[in-house]
Amino acid sequence: MKVRTFDKEHWKGSLLVIGITVLIAAISYGVALLPSGDGKPHMTLLILLLTTLSIAVSFVRPVQRQQQSFDLGLYCVYVFCLSIATMVNVSELHLSQNIGVIYYLAFVIFGSLVLQILLARLLRLDGDSVLVTSVALINSPPFVPMVAALLNNKDVVILGITVGLLGYMLGNYLGIGIYNLLMALG
Repeated sequence: MKVRTFDKEHWKGSLLVIGITVLIAAISYGVALLPSGDGKPHMTLLILLLTTLSIAVSFVRPVQRQQQSFDLGLYCVYVFCLSIATMVNVSELHLSQNIGVIYYLAFVIFGSLVLQILLARLLRLDGDSVLVTSVALINSPPFVPMVAALLNNKDVVILGITVGLLGYMLGNYLGIGIYNLLMALG
């Protein structure tokens, strides 16, 4: 796959995408500073603004036409994952003391997978769609094209990426909503 982010014909579009991203981040950060008054952003507001403004901009035609934005976004995801992975200190994880958390995570991941398969069976969905959406929800949308290539079914790429992005969006809103609900309950 050829990365088309900064080649001769796509560099203007890449700069447009980067500029819009910086503008969304600046607006979100500035608005998130308003409620606190102490120079620290209100993190819940910041996350919701980033999510909402990004979704809103994704409906603008000139932004939709930027083919290289996926490659640029994927590059940013790789840089983020690499930087997070290099900060992990395995000796501080104390896995034997946190075995309950590991069991819980395994239950959530495999339980949701079993639930998804049961619902797909009930709704008579095809196996490729179920596999691609499962990968998009559990791993992330960048893994969808690889799975679609292995399945020799490029028709499911759009479905997988769309479901994965909707999962990110709903996860942000629901996660913050549940957090606020639990904080209100004490």
